[in-house]
Amino acid sequence: FFGYEKGQSDCAKNFVQPSEYWNKLVQLDKELLGNMVSRPSTLTSGTYVLETHFSQKTKEVYELEFKFSNGRLLSEYQAIGQNLVTNGFTQEEKIIYGSILNMDEGPSRIYVGLTNGNVMLGKVYMPSNYGWYINPTEIGIWKLYKKTQ
Repeated sequence: FFGYEKGQSDCAKNFVQPSEYWNKLVQLDKELLGNMVSRPSTLTSGTYVLETHFSQKTKEVYELEFKFSNGRLLSEYQAIGQNLVTNGFTQEEKIIYGSILNMDEGPSRIYVGLTNGNVMLGKVYMPSNYGWYINPTEIGIWKLYKKTQ
C-alpha cells in the first residue's frame, strides 16, 4: 500500500507544482499588460474569429460568439468544434484571460492578452501537464477580431 500512496502523492505534487507555475506566469503577464498603453475597447457583441499561432504548427482558427456591454466582455462558456470548449473568458479593465479546454483529454490552452480598440491580442500557453497526454510545452500568440460578413 505504501507504493500506491507514494505514487498518488507524487502524482498530485507533479500536477500542482506546474499548474501553480502557469498561474504565476499568467499573473505576471496580466501585470505587464496592465501597464501597456492601448486604445479604449470598441468591441461589440457578435461573432469573432480567434487565430492561434504556435511555432512549427499551422494556424488554428475558431469562431466564437462574444457578448459585450459598454465595451466590457460578458463571460460565457461555449463549445468550439468537436472537442473544445471555452472555460469562460474574463475581462479586468483592458486585460482578457481565459482558457480553452480539450474535452478529448488533449492539451488545454491558457490565453492572456489585452483589448486594443476593436481587437484583442496576447500570448497563449499550452502547458505539457494539461490533458491526459504528455505534450511539449508551447507558447504562442493569439488575436481575436470581429468576423466580417
